[in-house]
Amino acid sequence: MPRSIDPEARAAKQLAILQAAGRLFAERGFHQTGMAAICEAVGMSPGGLYRYFPSKAALIEGIVELEREDALGYLDAVEAANDLGAGLVDMLIRCAQEAADPEGVALSLDVAAEAMRNPAVGDHVAAVEREFIERLAGLVRAAQSLGEVGPSVDALGVALVLTATAHGLAITPAEDVEALRPSLAATVRGLLGQSAR
Repeated sequence: MPRSIDPEARAAKQLAILQAAGRLFAERGFHQTGMAAICEAVGMSPGGLYRYFPSKAALIEGIVELEREDALGYLDAVEAANDLGAGLVDMLIRCAQEAADPEGVALSLDVAAEAMRNPAVGDHVAAVEREFIERLAGLVRAAQSLGEVGPSVDALGVALVLTATAHGLAITPAEDVEALRPSLAATVRGLLGQSAR
């Protein structure tokens, strides 16, 4: 009878593999990192690793899923904020703070490059991006329906601009992230059709 696999143990092992692969991809690059190096980093045989992730592309997709969870967590925080504008500024500040982690920046750039080269990875990254943009636009529309956002504001346009800003901040190191807050607040308030507060 086959041994049953504890779902929590499996999820923990998957996470450990993705974290190790992410570190190696950031350090060496996606194409310069072999599956053998990943196996060594997590103390697994190739056969064991392939039971979790059948290819390096599957590893990249797994890393994108982790990034998706983080991004949706950012939006949860925006949704929970009493003020949409303030929540969005906090989200952008968090993106800027990520730039303090050179490993994370290197990994994000490598994932983006692989998405350009590999259509399957590109499709997966694009789907995650669409989900984020659509949910962000939904938050803007919800605030619009409450009169907190200008009635003529293009919610999808705002979501696209804020997403592009978040990506840029996540790969542009700033010595003093908090110093960006007034400029980001002015930008966000302008996009939302709100007067300065």
